[in-house]
Amino acid sequence: MALSRTQVIDVPLPRSESYARCLEVGQALGKAMVKDEDESAGTVTFKVPMSIRSWGERVTLRLEERGADCTTVEVTSRSSLPGTLADYGKNSGNVEKVAAWLARETGGTLRPPTGAGARGLRPTGATAPPQGLWAPYQPLPPRAEAQPPEAGTRPGDERPPRASGA
Repeated sequence: MALSRTQVIDVPLPRSESYARCLEVGQALGKAMVKDEDESAGTVTFKVPMSIRSWGERVTLRLEERGADCTTVEVTSRSSLPGTLADYGKNSGNVEKVAAWLARETGGTLRPPTGAGARGLRPTGATAPPQGLWAPYQPLPPRAEAQPPEAGTRPGDERPPRASGA
């Protein structure tokens, strides 16, 4: 099973306009080419070429109409080579680029990320406007570590010193 990363964006456009914008997403990915498109199914797949850090990725956008003027776009980046154990952040980077581009170009709203690497994030509850893709999320606080006992409180400290043999 190849590594993957997913992000969902709510786009305030009808499905047909959202689909047209999704066909332009290749601009955000650099050398990516449209591999497959199906407007009736609401899917667009881009092929990201091989690089020094990966064997390439497939970025798929799935559109689902949520109302007359709202479309949900699910962006998924998956390693092209099955059995890939490490993607060195390529799938995350692809999804972040596409999600940021779509949000900027359409005025869309990002939902919390899912997939490998999304664990350990939680909403901050801040009301300030986001300053970047991950602004509304922060890492969980570290676990409290056990503190060493204070001097003289360890078990065995109350024993008298051993008498030296004469």
